[in-house]
Amino acid sequence: MRQQCHGVCQSCWRKLSIATMAFVTVCSLHLFAGETVESVLMKPHFQYAEGRIGRDMRLQYYHEAYLRIVEADRAADAKWLSLKTPDEVRAHQKFLAEKMVEMVGGFPARTPLNPVVTGVVRKDGYRVEKVYFESRPGFFVTGHVFVPDGSKFASPYPAVLVPCGHSVNGKCYEAYGAAGAMGAKLGMVVLVYDPIDQGERLYRDIERETWSPGEEHNRVGWRCQILGWGAAQLHVWDAMRALDYLESRGDVDGSRMGVTGMSGGGTLSSYVMALDPRIKAGCPSGYITTLRDLCTARGPQDHEQNVQGMLSFGLNHLGYVLMRAPQPELLGFSHDDFFPIIGSLETYDRARRVYGLLGVSDAVRCFSEAGGHHWYQSTRTAHFEWLDQVLHGRMPEKPDVARLRKIDVGFEYDSADCGLGSNATNRLVVGGGRTMRIAGARSVYDVLREEADAQERARGPLTREAVLKVSGIHTEIVPYEPMDVATFDLPGGVAAKKETLFREDTTMRIPVVTFAPCGAKGNPVLYLAYSHDRGGIAARVERFVAEGRVVAVADLRASGETWKGCHTFCGAGWEGEEELATMYMWLGENLVARRTEDALVAARHVAASRSSGKIDVVAAGVMAVPAAHAFYLERGLFGSIFFEAPCASWRKALDDPQQDFRYAATVYGAFRLYDWPDLVREGAE
Repeated sequence: MRQQCHGVCQSCWRKLSIATMAFVTVCSLHLFAGETVESVLMKPHFQYAEGRIGRDMRLQYYHEAYLRIVEADRAADAKWLSLKTPDEVRAHQKFLAEKMVEMVGGFPARTPLNPVVTGVVRKDGYRVEKVYFESRPGFFVTGHVFVPDGSKFASPYPAVLVPCGHSVNGKCYEAYGAAGAMGAKLGMVVLVYDPIDQGERLYRDIERETWSPGEEHNRVGWRCQILGWGAAQLHVWDAMRALDYLESRGDVDGSRMGVTGMSGGGTLSSYVMALDPRIKAGCPSGYITTLRDLCTARGPQDHEQNVQGMLSFGLNHLGYVLMRAPQPELLGFSHDDFFPIIGSLETYDRARRVYGLLGVSDAVRCFSEAGGHHWYQSTRTAHFEWLDQVLHGRMPEKPDVARLRKIDVGFEYDSADCGLGSNATNRLVVGGGRTMRIAGARSVYDVLREEADAQERARGPLTREAVLKVSGIHTEIVPYEPMDVATFDLPGGVAAKKETLFREDTTMRIPVVTFAPCGAKGNPVLYLAYSHDRGGIAARVERFVAEGRVVAVADLRASGETWKGCHTFCGAGWEGEEELATMYMWLGENLVARRTEDALVAARHVAASRSSGKIDVVAAGVMAVPAAHAFYLERGLFGSIFFEAPCASWRKALDDPQQDFRYAATVYGAFRLYDWPDLVREGAE
């Protein structure tokens, strides 16, 4: 059995350098005469017919995924509108709710909440209790409970849950404290709590100035993805346990509970009102639109706002609104929101049609404000007046738009400070402001590691069929056509060829550039670079050419000339792979699978152009993951596999919260079966 080298180490490169030093010396006098390896690598593949550089072709994979999202999102809407009876509506509600819970990984068993009140702040007309409880053992949730004045309102009170948006200071952001005070003055107990990685629930040691809740949510979400969970599971479970806490209070009537929130809080409000039957009225703001319009305007957003495969089984924003119909709902929109109002109004219109089928079209309403992405006092007022009416057993009235909008231009604006945001003593629930300072505290990463340990212990033998099923990779031969072929003669008798592999199954284009030295020997090399600047890999390619090896450099999707994305959000940069990976997530796919297929197409193309021998694959950075999958699934095609600075193993990413990790390296649920380096070890045996 031949020895396999699974990683590029310094000793490997030293041996290669010594063996080829003479060749490089001979050719160095001619290397920059005419074309060079670098100049050929840098030449663009994509050209328009009139000869202009086809830079917009960098968006080809984004465009393909976007069109599929538009079609699937519209189909999900159409499914609701095709329902003819209330029984059909209830059946579809049940299907979507069960499927959503399944795809976020299900929920754990309920465990003791062990609530602790650490202090009370008394204000005019209400009091604020500072509380924490355990949504899971040792996993603490911090919150402020706004309680009405008992001399004005009789208990037990109705209750409202307010999950926060993406504020660094969580529950202490001014708008959330104002919401709590508003509800308490109307006679409702209001719980405003910190989501994961916000407020007092930060789990990594980073400076507050660099603390981005969205990026931290993604950091958690990447790890959830490989476990077959969703970050939504963690966030929704915190919210459900918060409802459990409210129910446990002697001053709360658990049969009268509602939810409202803005932005990320609008997301969580939408989830909770869709999944928890204890919610009798829901008022999400700054979130509901259409996925297609969100994709156009802003991009998919951070992980807890997405559910694996949601569009593949018909779940979208309209679904969140309708999954508990005919419960009363008031949707909040802003005209200049990055959650586009055109999609918001379209979703609202379709929701009213389904509510009409149930005989209560006026049970769903909307209120919109003229500004941008913000929880305006007019919108908060509309929400709490709606909740007050529903939870006190009255039929909610249509919001008085003219009266409410006056609030935001100065008339009747309530600027009263609830005293929590500006006063650290009043604000903090936990000494030092970190739940991790509580004895026995566990971080979100501890929760994920515990799940990873359980999955690892339960693994059985790895099979090709299991890898294909969990990854969704298609290995059948894909017809492709080399297009835009251009050849170049380089010094030293090296022939270079640039061509684009046009995949007939998806009409996608894979740029490939091949360098063939005179009298080539050894296995051809397929080089999968993790770089948008091909010039930066020229030295590496020259080393293989100097050895006498044929080298083919292929741009797997969302890399090289196909790298471009449309939006940056929550740590996703312009390079595009994070955006594309999240869009594939909506469709029930993953970027690793599609890149693996691209790698197989490129490898087969190289193999077809050579008379004998296998392909040696070299993969850099995150390309190690699709390369490992290709190597395992098509072992007969490959000789050996080498990695250059590969991304972390899934286990290492789960063990180390500081480890950078991306959706581009994840396969949903795969850790139950294997870690990606296992594919190389298994494939080499």
